Amino acid sequence: CIQCWDESMTEMLNFSTTQKDYLLKGSFDWQQVGTVFDVPKGTHKVVVRAGIAAPNNNGGQAWFDELHIRELTSSDE
Repeated sequence: CIQCWDESMTEMLNFSTTQKDYLLKGSFDWQQVGTVFDVPKGTHKVVVRAGIAAPNNNGGQAWFDELHIRELTSSDE
């Protein structure tokens, strides 16, 4: 997930996640996932959280390789 925080780190200004877009269960080879998000005015810090978000994870593992954040231009959209 991506979190955009204000300077005091008390207000989250925007949030984006891939959790519902990619229902990944079981064992499988590499899977590329992504999300597009806006960074609102007043954002002081962007936090990227990568992990397994499941209440009953039961020891599951995930590996992450080449996390990228890039600015999109009008030609990318």
